[in-house]
Amino acid sequence: MPRRESGSPGFLACRSPSGPFRIRFDGIQITGVDLQHPAVRQDSSRLTFPLRQNSARLLPPTLRRAVRLLDLYFSGGRDPFLDDACFSTAGLTPFTVNVILGTRRIPPGDVATYTEFSRMLGLAPSFRRAVGGALGRNPFPIFYPCHRVVGNQTPGGFSSGLAWKHRLLRHEGVTLG
Repeated sequence: MPRRESGSPGFLACRSPSGPFRIRFDGIQITGVDLQHPAVRQDSSRLTFPLRQNSARLLPPTLRRAVRLLDLYFSGGRDPFLDDACFSTAGLTPFTVNVILGTRRIPPGDVATYTEFSRMLGLAPSFRRAVGGALGRNPFPIFYPCHRVVGNQTPGGFSSGLAWKHRLLRHEGVTLG
């Protein structure tokens, strides 16, 4: 993911069937998605999915594309796949970026264990803890679906809380035991 110079920062508070969240941006790129941020609970009425016609027309182009894709996703459609250049990875290590990018290999409706996912990345199974740590630093949940990586007998972790992980997986047709 290439890095770009920052513009004016801001955020877009959203409400979805899975819960409220906000998208942070620097004027050019998305800098994060906060699923459990305190401000989200207080100001979650700015944009609601499914979208009303033309409700995203005044947003910057990257955010407008992101919002349209999220609208399709939350309406039961496809993954919200944006070009990697739409996301700022400033502050992330190359290993973390590679792990986060790799989550797109897991299709909606599927999950992979940390060991399986490590192998998908070409890493030894012993890297599963490092992979889990990198997934915990994913600033772009939903867009890079780290919620699809689970433990052998448990749901595993999720930086935004297990309730969010279960809601996103349930939205994609996956129920964990």
